[in-house]
Amino acid sequence: MLVNVKSSSGDISASGSTITDLRYKFDDEKYAWNKNRNLKEVEAFFSSGMYFNAPGTDMNSIVSKLKERINTNKDMLEDMGTDSNSIMNAHRKGIQTIFPALYALDYDHLKSLAEEMMADKSDTGVLKAKIFTELLGSVGTSASAMVIRDLIMENKFDNDRDAALALTKVPFHIRRPNKQLVQEYEKLLDKEHGRFTEMAVPLVFGHLVRITCERAGPGRSAETKECFKTMGAKYVNKFWDQYKSKYTLKSLSLPF
Repeated sequence: MLVNVKSSSGDISASGSTITDLRYKFDDEKYAWNKNRNLKEVEAFFSSGMYFNAPGTDMNSIVSKLKERINTNKDMLEDMGTDSNSIMNAHRKGIQTIFPALYALDYDHLKSLAEEMMADKSDTGVLKAKIFTELLGSVGTSASAMVIRDLIMENKFDNDRDAALALTKVPFHIRRPNKQLVQEYEKLLDKEHGRFTEMAVPLVFGHLVRITCERAGPGRSAETKECFKTMGAKYVNKFWDQYKSKYTLKSLSLPF
Protein backbone atom coordinates (compact mmCIF):
# COMPACT_ATOMS: atom_id res chain seq x y z
CA MET A 1 0.00 0.00 0.00
CA LEU A 2 1.43 3.39 -1.03
CA VAL A 3 1.63 5.67 2.01
CA ASN A 4 3.62 8.67 0.75
CA VAL A 5 4.99 10.33 -2.39
CA LYS A 6 7.81 12.93 -2.32
CA SER A 7 10.86 13.95 -4.28
CA SER A 8 14.35 12.60 -3.56
CA SER A 9 16.93 14.74 -1.83
CA GLY A 10 19.59 13.32 -4.18
CA ASP A 11 21.78 11.92 -1.41
CA ILE A 12 20.99 8.23 -2.05
CA SER A 13 24.18 6.15 -2.24
CA ALA A 14 25.01 2.46 -2.52
CA SER A 15 27.73 0.49 -0.78
CA GLY A 16 29.17 -3.01 -0.99
CA SER A 17 31.59 -4.88 -3.21
CA THR A 18 31.78 -5.28 -6.94
CA ILE A 19 31.13 -8.82 -8.19
CA THR A 20 32.66 -9.76 -11.53
CA ASP A 21 32.51 -13.56 -11.26
CA LEU A 22 29.24 -15.41 -10.71
CA ARG A 23 30.80 -18.85 -10.39
CA TYR A 24 29.73 -20.64 -7.19
CA LYS A 25 32.38 -22.02 -4.87
CA PHE A 26 31.31 -25.06 -2.86
CA ASP A 27 32.30 -25.19 0.79
CA ASP A 28 33.61 -28.75 0.75
CA GLU A 29 37.32 -28.40 -0.09
CA LYS A 30 38.33 -29.99 3.20
CA TYR A 31 36.50 -33.16 2.16
CA ALA A 32 38.92 -33.91 -0.69
CA TRP A 33 39.81 -37.59 -1.05
CA ASN A 34 43.49 -37.05 -0.18
CA LYS A 35 43.06 -34.62 2.72
CA ASN A 36 43.05 -35.80 6.33
CA ARG A 37 40.31 -34.52 8.60
CA ASN A 38 38.58 -35.43 11.84
CA LEU A 39 36.48 -38.39 10.71
CA LYS A 40 34.47 -38.31 13.94
CA GLU A 41 33.14 -34.76 13.80
CA VAL A 42 29.75 -33.63 12.50
CA GLU A 43 29.80 -33.39 8.73
CA ALA A 44 28.05 -30.71 6.69
CA PHE A 45 25.27 -32.41 4.77
CA PHE A 46 25.20 -29.96 1.87
CA SER A 47 28.11 -28.81 -0.28
CA SER A 48 27.13 -25.25 0.61
CA GLY A 49 28.37 -25.94 4.13
CA MET A 50 24.88 -26.04 5.62
CA TYR A 51 23.91 -28.58 8.27
CA PHE A 52 20.55 -30.17 9.01
CA ASN A 53 20.70 -28.88 12.56
CA ALA A 54 20.94 -25.18 13.38
CA PRO A 55 24.37 -23.98 14.59
CA GLY A 56 24.74 -24.47 18.33
CA THR A 57 21.99 -27.09 18.58
CA ASP A 58 22.52 -29.31 21.62
CA MET A 59 23.28 -32.83 20.41
CA ASN A 60 21.66 -34.36 23.47
CA SER A 61 18.35 -32.83 22.39
CA ILE A 62 18.86 -34.36 18.94
CA VAL A 63 19.49 -37.74 20.55
CA SER A 64 16.25 -37.40 22.56
CA LYS A 65 14.25 -36.64 19.40
CA LEU A 66 15.97 -39.54 17.65
CA LYS A 67 14.95 -41.96 20.40
CA GLU A 68 11.37 -40.71 20.19
CA ARG A 69 11.30 -41.31 16.44
CA ILE A 70 12.75 -44.81 16.82
CA ASN A 71 10.07 -45.61 19.40
CA THR A 72 7.43 -44.34 16.98
CA ASN A 73 8.74 -46.57 14.21
CA LYS A 74 8.95 -49.55 16.56
CA ASP A 75 5.28 -49.07 17.44
CA MET A 76 4.32 -48.72 13.78
CA LEU A 77 6.14 -51.91 12.85
CA GLU A 78 4.32 -53.80 15.60
CA ASP A 79 0.86 -52.39 14.82
CA MET A 80 1.05 -51.65 11.09
CA GLY A 81 -2.31 -51.82 9.37
CA THR A 82 -3.41 -51.56 5.77
CA ASP A 83 -6.00 -48.83 6.31
CA SER A 84 -5.44 -45.37 4.83
CA ASN A 85 -4.61 -43.75 8.18
CA SER A 86 -1.90 -46.29 8.96
CA ILE A 87 -0.37 -45.86 5.52
CA MET A 88 -0.46 -42.06 5.76
CA ASN A 89 1.10 -42.20 9.21
CA ALA A 90 3.89 -44.43 7.91
CA HIS A 91 4.63 -41.92 5.16
CA ARG A 92 4.68 -38.99 7.56
CA LYS A 93 6.57 -40.60 10.44
CA GLY A 94 8.33 -43.50 8.71
CA ILE A 95 11.90 -44.67 8.82
CA GLN A 96 13.09 -41.90 6.49
CA THR A 97 12.25 -39.25 9.09
CA ILE A 98 15.02 -40.57 11.37
CA PHE A 99 17.87 -39.78 8.96
CA PRO A 100 18.13 -35.98 9.48
CA ALA A 101 18.87 -36.52 13.18
CA LEU A 102 21.51 -39.13 12.34
CA TYR A 103 23.17 -36.74 9.87
CA ALA A 104 23.48 -34.17 12.65
CA LEU A 105 25.33 -36.34 15.19
CA ASP A 106 29.05 -36.84 15.68
CA TYR A 107 30.87 -40.10 16.38
CA ASP A 108 30.65 -39.91 20.18
CA HIS A 109 26.88 -39.48 20.26
CA LEU A 110 26.26 -42.13 17.58
CA LYS A 111 28.54 -44.63 19.31
CA SER A 112 27.04 -43.97 22.74
CA LEU A 113 23.53 -44.40 21.38
CA ALA A 114 24.45 -47.62 19.59
CA GLU A 115 25.97 -49.12 22.74
CA GLU A 116 22.98 -48.05 24.83
CA MET A 117 20.52 -49.71 22.47
CA MET A 118 22.61 -52.85 22.02
CA ALA A 119 22.78 -53.29 25.79
CA ASP A 120 18.99 -53.70 26.06
CA LYS A 121 18.37 -57.41 25.45
CA SER A 122 14.60 -57.29 25.85
CA ASP A 123 12.49 -58.02 22.78
CA THR A 124 11.70 -54.32 22.44
CA GLY A 125 15.34 -53.37 22.95
CA VAL A 126 16.55 -55.83 20.31
CA LEU A 127 14.02 -54.48 17.79
CA LYS A 128 15.04 -50.87 18.41
CA ALA A 129 18.74 -51.77 18.17
CA LYS A 130 18.10 -53.46 14.82
CA ILE A 131 16.28 -50.38 13.53
CA PHE A 132 19.16 -48.18 14.62
CA THR A 133 22.02 -50.30 13.26
CA GLU A 134 20.23 -50.88 9.95
CA LEU A 135 19.94 -47.12 9.54
CA LEU A 136 23.46 -46.42 10.76
CA GLY A 137 25.11 -48.09 7.78
CA SER A 138 23.06 -45.91 5.42
CA VAL A 139 23.72 -42.54 7.04
CA GLY A 140 26.69 -41.80 4.78
CA THR A 141 28.79 -39.65 7.11
CA SER A 142 32.36 -40.50 8.04
CA ALA A 143 31.30 -40.48 11.71
CA SER A 144 28.67 -43.17 11.12
CA ALA A 145 31.14 -45.21 9.03
CA MET A 146 33.65 -45.09 11.88
CA VAL A 147 31.01 -46.22 14.39
CA ILE A 148 30.18 -49.25 12.23
CA ARG A 149 33.89 -50.05 11.92
CA ASP A 150 34.47 -49.80 15.67
CA LEU A 151 31.35 -51.76 16.65
CA ILE A 152 32.67 -54.61 14.51
CA MET A 153 36.23 -54.31 15.79
CA GLU A 154 34.88 -54.45 19.36
CA ASN A 155 32.49 -57.37 18.67
CA LYS A 156 29.46 -55.34 19.77
CA PHE A 157 26.96 -56.92 17.37
CA ASP A 158 24.89 -59.76 18.81
CA ASN A 159 25.16 -61.78 15.62
CA ASP A 160 27.47 -61.94 12.65
CA ARG A 161 24.81 -61.38 10.00
CA ASP A 162 23.71 -58.04 11.49
CA ALA A 163 27.33 -56.89 11.50
CA ALA A 164 27.84 -57.90 7.87
CA LEU A 165 24.57 -56.24 6.85
CA ALA A 166 25.52 -52.91 8.43
CA LEU A 167 29.04 -53.07 7.04
CA THR A 168 28.07 -53.73 3.42
CA LYS A 169 25.90 -50.59 3.37
CA VAL A 170 28.75 -48.20 4.15
CA PRO A 171 30.43 -47.85 0.72
CA PHE A 172 27.06 -47.60 -1.03
CA HIS A 173 26.03 -44.58 1.04
CA ILE A 174 29.26 -42.83 2.08
CA ARG A 175 29.12 -39.28 0.72
CA ARG A 176 32.66 -38.03 1.29
CA PRO A 177 35.05 -40.98 1.47
CA ASN A 178 38.75 -40.29 1.66
CA LYS A 179 42.10 -42.05 1.85
CA GLN A 180 42.07 -41.74 5.64
CA LEU A 181 38.77 -43.63 5.96
CA VAL A 182 40.07 -46.34 3.62
CA GLN A 183 43.08 -46.78 5.91
CA GLU A 184 40.81 -47.07 8.94
CA TYR A 185 38.73 -49.75 7.20
CA GLU A 186 41.87 -51.60 6.16
CA LYS A 187 42.29 -52.53 9.83
CA LEU A 188 39.26 -54.82 9.48
CA LEU A 189 41.33 -57.05 7.20
CA ASP A 190 43.69 -57.91 10.07
CA LYS A 191 40.97 -59.10 12.46
CA GLU A 192 39.18 -62.43 12.63
CA HIS A 193 35.42 -62.16 12.18
CA GLY A 194 32.38 -64.37 12.04
CA ARG A 195 31.69 -66.16 8.79
CA PHE A 196 29.43 -63.58 7.13
CA THR A 197 31.47 -60.57 8.22
CA GLU A 198 34.65 -62.37 7.15
CA MET A 199 33.21 -62.63 3.65
CA ALA A 200 31.91 -59.07 3.68
CA VAL A 201 35.10 -57.32 4.80
CA PRO A 202 37.22 -57.76 1.62
CA LEU A 203 34.24 -56.93 -0.59
CA VAL A 204 33.43 -53.80 1.43
CA PHE A 205 37.06 -52.73 1.48
CA GLY A 206 37.46 -53.12 -2.28
CA HIS A 207 34.18 -51.29 -2.85
CA LEU A 208 35.26 -48.45 -0.54
CA VAL A 209 38.54 -48.00 -2.42
CA ARG A 210 36.68 -47.80 -5.74
CA ILE A 211 33.95 -45.45 -4.50
CA THR A 212 36.57 -43.16 -2.93
CA CYS A 213 38.24 -42.73 -6.30
CA GLU A 214 34.95 -42.38 -8.17
CA ARG A 215 33.87 -39.59 -5.83
CA ALA A 216 37.27 -37.89 -5.80
CA GLY A 217 36.08 -35.66 -8.63
CA PRO A 218 33.57 -35.42 -11.47
CA GLY A 219 33.80 -37.97 -14.27
CA ARG A 220 37.32 -38.47 -15.55
CA SER A 221 38.73 -35.53 -13.66
CA ALA A 222 42.39 -35.17 -12.70
CA GLU A 223 41.46 -35.96 -9.08
CA THR A 224 39.74 -39.21 -10.02
CA LYS A 225 42.63 -40.33 -12.21
CA GLU A 226 45.17 -39.49 -9.52
CA CYS A 227 43.24 -41.51 -6.94
CA PHE A 228 43.01 -44.59 -9.16
CA LYS A 229 46.68 -44.34 -10.19
CA THR A 230 47.96 -43.97 -6.63
CA MET A 231 45.69 -45.39 -3.93
CA GLY A 232 43.69 -47.60 -6.28
CA ALA A 233 46.72 -49.17 -7.89
CA LYS A 234 48.32 -49.72 -4.49
CA TYR A 235 45.44 -51.78 -3.19
CA VAL A 236 44.51 -53.70 -6.32
CA ASN A 237 47.56 -55.99 -6.23
CA LYS A 238 47.78 -56.14 -2.44
CA PHE A 239 44.12 -56.95 -1.98
CA TRP A 240 43.95 -59.42 -4.82
CA ASP A 241 46.98 -61.36 -3.55
CA GLN A 242 45.56 -61.41 -0.02
CA TYR A 243 42.17 -62.49 -1.32
CA LYS A 244 43.64 -65.44 -3.26
CA SER A 245 45.85 -66.65 -0.43
CA LYS A 246 43.44 -66.28 2.47
CA TYR A 247 40.12 -67.55 1.16
CA THR A 248 39.02 -70.86 -0.29
CA LEU A 249 36.04 -71.58 -2.49
CA LYS A 250 34.35 -73.30 0.44
CA SER A 251 34.74 -70.31 2.77
CA LEU A 252 33.30 -67.98 0.13
CA SER A 253 30.18 -70.03 -0.62
CA LEU A 254 26.86 -69.14 0.97
CA PRO A 255 24.32 -71.80 1.94
CA PHE A 256 20.95 -71.36 0.21
